[in-house]
Amino acid sequence: MKIKRTKSIKNSVFKVKSIEFRIVLLALFHALFVCQAYTQTNSNWAPMSERYSEKELLTMLESSDSWQLYPKANDREAWENIPEYMKERWIRRGEEALDYEWKVLPATLFLDYARTGNRRPYSPQLYERRNKLRQLVLAECFENKGRFIDQIVNGLWLISEETYWGVPAHIGMQKAGIGLPDVSEPTVDLFAAETSEVLAWSAYLLRDQLDQVSPLVYERVRLEANRRILEPNLARDDFWWMGFKGKVGNWNPWICSNWMATAVLLIEDKEELAKHVAKILKVLDNYISKNPVDGASDEGPHYWGHAAGSLFDALEWLHGATNGGFDVYDDPLITQMGQYLNRMHINEQYYFNYADAVPYIRNNPFLIYHYGSRINDPSLMDLGAYLVPFGNYAKSASTHDAIGRVLREIFLVEEMQARTMENLFSRDVWMPVSELMTARQKGGSSQGFFLGAKAGHNAEGQGHNHNDVGNFIVYYDGKPVIIDVGMASYNSQTFSAQRYEIWNNQSAYHNLPTVNGVLQKAGREFSAKNVEYNTSKKSAMLSMEISGAYPLEAGIESWKRTISLDRKKGVSWIDSYRLQESSKDIQLSIMTVSKIDISKPGEVRFLVGSENDKSLILSYDAEKLSVTQEQIPLNTRHDTRIKENWGEHMIRILFTVKKEVKEDNLSFQMTKQ
Repeated sequence: MKIKRTKSIKNSVFKVKSIEFRIVLLALFHALFVCQAYTQTNSNWAPMSERYSEKELLTMLESSDSWQLYPKANDREAWENIPEYMKERWIRRGEEALDYEWKVLPATLFLDYARTGNRRPYSPQLYERRNKLRQLVLAECFENKGRFIDQIVNGLWLISEETYWGVPAHIGMQKAGIGLPDVSEPTVDLFAAETSEVLAWSAYLLRDQLDQVSPLVYERVRLEANRRILEPNLARDDFWWMGFKGKVGNWNPWICSNWMATAVLLIEDKEELAKHVAKILKVLDNYISKNPVDGASDEGPHYWGHAAGSLFDALEWLHGATNGGFDVYDDPLITQMGQYLNRMHINEQYYFNYADAVPYIRNNPFLIYHYGSRINDPSLMDLGAYLVPFGNYAKSASTHDAIGRVLREIFLVEEMQARTMENLFSRDVWMPVSELMTARQKGGSSQGFFLGAKAGHNAEGQGHNHNDVGNFIVYYDGKPVIIDVGMASYNSQTFSAQRYEIWNNQSAYHNLPTVNGVLQKAGREFSAKNVEYNTSKKSAMLSMEISGAYPLEAGIESWKRTISLDRKKGVSWIDSYRLQESSKDIQLSIMTVSKIDISKPGEVRFLVGSENDKSLILSYDAEKLSVTQEQIPLNTRHDTRIKENWGEHMIRILFTVKKEVKEDNLSFQMTKQ
């Protein structure tokens, strides 16, 4: 049986043929999906809003004139002490933006999403405006000659004039629904909040210089930030991302970090500032309390920078605004949420990915290092220092980061260069609440086999779930062998009722069985049972019952999967199954981007490494299973994000049961030849 990658099988959801109707429903479906995020309260979390009352915050908070988390542009001693190469880099970027023609954002461009479901072309043009402003502001901070000020004023003024600071895909938060933004109801999405952060830092760093052009520039920034972000967030509790209705995802810390920056940088009245900070802490409590005690993110490591990382940003801005008086960095959950990223790290910029996470992640190394330094975790500090050279991060990636994060890079880079990086590559990780494991042949090294496996359930956070209970990945010498495909490019279908018609979200395109043509199904009830984990010097093992991840029509009575790493030999897994009735309509999928050879019965040869110079053998029982391969071209707009991570195509290896049986054991072993 061949599984088509454009449709799910037997458990596909209904189709809505009308594009217009689908877009109108998108806001409703998106809200339903995002509410599948963290739902169980962590009773171990002591709310920050109770630890720090509004009255206490009022006594702790300083005005922005009396604290300097990072120095203003007129603090020349601080800026002149930055390494010369950093100064040259940002001045060059500013010069590239000096002649930038600020692009028009007409109403019809905004409406394109409502009409077609395509997030482009509006969003990239919106982001480009903010990126150019960042480059200009930081160039002026370094040079301090006024050469970039007029163009900065242009950027601040034009962005202030935008009707909506967010993106069309999020406009459904307003009562008027999808379409054009309603100026009478400002709503706060991710990118409206990010915009506020950019403008707030710009005005803070360069206020004196802006005032020389006109004091109205700074006042305009304050007015727009107050009208669009501060007032709505303080007055309303019904934005879903705030979590007052009990369900919440990464939008919460992502927005709160930018809300916090805007508040501490722009609000001059201490009583008003205390009100905002107190509200932000309540909102963040809603997020933190829903995180598992093991600190894992069920949205995967891809979102760490805007989940735990954004939480850290919010805490750090408040820590600075109180001159260190506010401090929760010794809390065990805050520590665990930071350490999660290091626990998922494989090698270079590869991470154990699942759900809507990508495998190759350009996480901000300076954020990682700073988080690690606050929680006193050498492994996280070393990871941050280790990541700086990979992906040419220091030369390019920071152009798209929030200004606060770029400032962290500028003022931490020399400190990080002194790290010896002795605390990388944990041998074994087990996260018992989230049911995630990783194992290496040898701790402290990325060489040899790496195994990542998950149990869990099929309702992972904020609508980013893939149907992947029992999935696993294998890397060798830090490079991918058996993979999780990961996230595709987002469109109107991504967070709709048609989500599981998207091929890479289906279990058939994970390393999982398909039984009687039936795939795993989405929902919290579709989960692993009887999960067991064991580790020793010789091996690591995860076993689970995954039949509960499939609907009844699959006809599975039991499917026990046991995945193991033998530290001397390699990776193996055993699928022991029992069906309600005999069947040979059973396939097991294995996803890879390696070159393979299936010509010899009982073996699949994987050629791995940058030169395909290493050979791994996957052994199977040729009397029980036949094997074929299916090349999957990545040539559609939907596949763009996948292609960026994996190349032009990938391969699905399909093992098919030869004989009709009711129960059996299927064994696989992967070893280095």
